[in-house]
Amino acid sequence: MADYENQNQPEYTDHPEPSPEQGWQSAPYGGGQYPNPYPGQYNQNAPYGNGRQPKPKNGFATASLIIGLFALLSLCCFAFPLSIIMGVGAVIFAVISKREQPMYGTAIAGMILGIIAVVLGIGEFIYFMALSNLVKDPANAALINEFMEQLEQQLQQAK
Repeated sequence: MADYENQNQPEYTDHPEPSPEQGWQSAPYGGGQYPNPYPGQYNQNAPYGNGRQPKPKNGFATASLIIGLFALLSLCCFAFPLSIIMGVGAVIFAVISKREQPMYGTAIAGMILGIIAVVLGIGEFIYFMALSNLVKDPANAALINEFMEQLEQQLQQAK
């Protein structure tokens, strides 16, 4: 045991601390050294040597997701013109957010929601146009009047 203690004395403690240029950097908490995940450059912000940097925030991707959600919600209120406009805006913001980088998950989600809102908005518009043409047709007037009378009778019976 005494031989081991002698090995840890001056012979091993005389060496200088490793420098960042040698591929080592200081641990942020508790001291000590760990290998630099980026050899050749000193990176004090690397989290414990795993080499992953957080992605920078992208406001356009977030805006795309939020606008896509509101575009879908506006379909519930039969506001299909607003839904189509907002859906196109969500797709545009998702494309702008790319900027020569891989697309963020929020941008992809915003683009998908925007496309769904545009397609459903156009479908809702076609449905309302068909319904309004159906109501204007005189041949269907008798059928619509009979339906409305039955609806009034059911509402009076429910009271």
